[in-house]
Amino acid sequence: MNKTCVVTTLLVAIALCNPLAAQSLSSSARPTSTHLVRLTIDPTGSVILFSPGGGRANIDSDFVQVSAVCTNCGGSCPPFGRTVQVVLQATDNVAAGYGVSDMMNTNYTISDITYSTQGALTPGQQVVITITGTVIACGSSFTIWFSMCSVEPANWADPCPSGGVFWFEDFENGCVSDCLASGYSGDNGAWSVVPVGYNADYPNLWYVSCAENGNDAGQCGTGCGSDESLHMGSDPIWGYGDYGALYIETGFNFTDTSSRAQSPTINCTGRSNITVRFNYIEWGWLEEDHAQLWYYNGSSWALLNALAKTPLGSCAPQGTWTAFSTTLPASANNNPNVRIGFLWENVDPGGGAEDPSFAVDDIALSTP
Repeated sequence: MNKTCVVTTLLVAIALCNPLAAQSLSSSARPTSTHLVRLTIDPTGSVILFSPGGGRANIDSDFVQVSAVCTNCGGSCPPFGRTVQVVLQATDNVAAGYGVSDMMNTNYTISDITYSTQGALTPGQQVVITITGTVIACGSSFTIWFSMCSVEPANWADPCPSGGVFWFEDFENGCVSDCLASGYSGDNGAWSVVPVGYNADYPNLWYVSCAENGNDAGQCGTGCGSDESLHMGSDPIWGYGDYGALYIETGFNFTDTSSRAQSPTINCTGRSNITVRFNYIEWGWLEEDHAQLWYYNGSSWALLNALAKTPLGSCAPQGTWTAFSTTLPASANNNPNVRIGFLWENVDPGGGAEDPSFAVDDIALSTP
């Protein structure tokens, strides 16, 4: 992502119930940053915009939603046409104009995107974005991704560069607690959980829920705030189950765990120099209990990063959510069969359980 174009990735998800997460975009210096925002439209046509940076109907300090409408959403097929119109109002000065470019879609084929404002914006001005296209599987949710970029007038015809976020996972499933990660399927497909090393009779378990809220980097770990995360909890046999990122050890090897949560296949065709970013918390007993980031190149898995434990600080004992990024190996370039995974291991006869264990949210793959 180059510094001449501030890419604001606007994720429009037409789904039954799915709020999502975002990162902050500075309204002064306009550095390279990314918004990830979801519009949720139910079968009746009602629309909810949610961005953790600004809450419902706001996008951080830059825009507030005026309206959002999906034409023929919830209707029978044929016709298969679906038109989404979003009206945003600027709440801050934007020196450069904004342009919109299609990124990627799920269960939806875009035929055209139009937007009303190309010049500089002042507080109170509105931007109208209209997306037309067709739904593929009628009656199912569909997702539209597009980039909204601040650009100079000379680039309005092709406003957004080919780089930026092309894959994003925020684990939104509407679950408060006790939803196993092995049963989670998001916009990108289904996640899986596999044993890697030794697992005892009652190992700790991967969950996707907001029992551990997927907070922004720098925030303390908290319970449910309607932003789900992927995290390591315990087997319900111990009377806890999914209490967020909290795992159990007995001192008798009953909960020895070596388990990897794996993403669906990620198509990196046409992409190179790929960066993976996410927010996470991790603690655990000494080095015996830990999380790792793994990478799959289409034929084999390999350790990518032995993730550092995140600081406790003033957030003790819950831990501090921390931003992480690294570059994928060159074998990911132009590779249609990439996957990433998170391995959790704990050794039960070790000193004892710790809170937190591990949690991750807002995983983004992007190119320069």
